[in-house]
Amino acid sequence: MSRRHTAVPALLMLADEVSCVHAEVGDVATHNDLAAAIDALAHALVDLADGREHPSTHTAAPELPGGGEQVESASCAAAAATLRGVQLRAGRLLAGPDGIPSGLASDTVEALGVLAGALQDLAGAGGPTRLRAVRPTAHRAVRRCHRMLQPGSTLGS
Repeated sequence: MSRRHTAVPALLMLADEVSCVHAEVGDVATHNDLAAAIDALAHALVDLADGREHPSTHTAAPELPGGGEQVESASCAAAAATLRGVQLRAGRLLAGPDGIPSGLASDTVEALGVLAGALQDLAGAGGPTRLRAVRPTAHRAVRRCHRMLQPGSTLGS
């Protein structure tokens, strides 16, 4: 059985794991963009399992209620840890003899890391002064991850 065929079930399990990620990020806009980025990551992992080299599904930020002004540090840290674990396993599954191929594979691994970093920054923000400084940067990172995994995107590799 080829390496690709053995990676398919593992990539699909990673997609399922990513689709369950949730974090209380504080504001509605970031909350909705995070949901879209998570959806895009799950679709990207399924696309990779299907052998695609480019994203096939356009995802949009839902209009979800939620997110107050409070960042729930524990949920952000847990989501970041989950995404880092998926990033590590996806990188291993997708790496070939010359590393991770450019395109959807490298964009997905990169987006997992960037999103995990943004969530970790929110988790470690602490007080309101630091949170005001971290939140815009984290929100931009979340939006970038979502955009780079859309069909026709030129943001990634």
